[in-house]
Amino acid sequence: MRSEWLHYGHALFMLLGLAIFRLSFHGKARLWWDLVLGLQFYHHFEHALLLGQAVIGQNLWHSRVFISIGQICFPRLELHLFYNLMVLIPMMIAMYYHHFPPMNEGRLV
Repeated sequence: MRSEWLHYGHALFMLLGLAIFRLSFHGKARLWWDLVLGLQFYHHFEHALLLGQAVIGQNLWHSRVFISIGQICFPRLELHLFYNLMVLIPMMIAMYYHHFPPMNEGRLV
């Protein structure tokens, strides 16, 4: 259960950080950052499901192990790496547009 708390805490910390930094992004960068925020919210939701199962001691769908919605179709490790990658890639694009905005947006700094 300690591992589930650790993963949930990390997902929550990440979600809060992304929400706080959202105000710094504008234009195309904001669009990508909002996508990151939405993806991380879903990732956080999946970890909340896993933590909930650990806390109450009842697994979803009578599974032998804690299970998330995505794990119905994909193994847990690969799914977790996929979620992290789906957050990282748009985050890198948002950071690029934040540091190098398109000419029609200009720099706000």
